Parts: sequence; structure tokens; C-alpha cells
Amino acid sequence: LHTVGPIWNGGDAGEPALLASCYRTALELARDNGFVSVAFPSVSTGVYGYPVDRAAAVALGEIAAFLEVNATPNRVRMVLFDERTLAAYAAALENIA
Repeated sequence: LHTVGPIWNGGDAGEPALLASCYRTALELARDNGFVSVAFPSVSTGVYGYPVDRAAAVALGEIAAFLEVNATPNRVRMVLFDERTLAAYAAALENIA
């Protein structure tokens, strides 16, 4: 699977909805193709400039909502490449839990 996230334009150009759609569509494809696991990077937070803390909240919120009503995939991993990103995702996860 491959997804391309939105370029950050200040947050008023529909970026949160577009980013959520990236995760949701990938999860739907994984489910529809019988994948039991999927791994994501922090989509759009590199050269596309999406603020990591905002992206983490969108990503984890969308993943959690999907998993509440779908049995597969049964494992979703976030593959995060630095401590700053990990900290942002850990904080977002605390807010969801």
C-alpha cells in the first residue's frame, strides 16, 4: 500500500481531513485485502511540513476509530524515526486512551 499525505498549508486548507483520509483509505485497503497487519510512518510530517503533534492526533484518532468497528487488520504499527516524533505520538496516544 502507498499513500501520499497533504502538504501543510497552515491548517485551513482541509489538511486534517485529507490526512485522516490517507490513513482510513489505507486501512480499508488492508482490510479488504485480508491483511492482518499494517505499518505506517508519520505521514506528511517530513518535507510536507505537517506539524508532528497535529499529525499524531489525526493519525492515531483515525486508526483508533477504524479499529473500533473493524476486526482487521488486527495489528497497526507506527514506524517513527526520531525521538521528537515518538514523543508526539506518545502524547497523542495518552489523549486517546
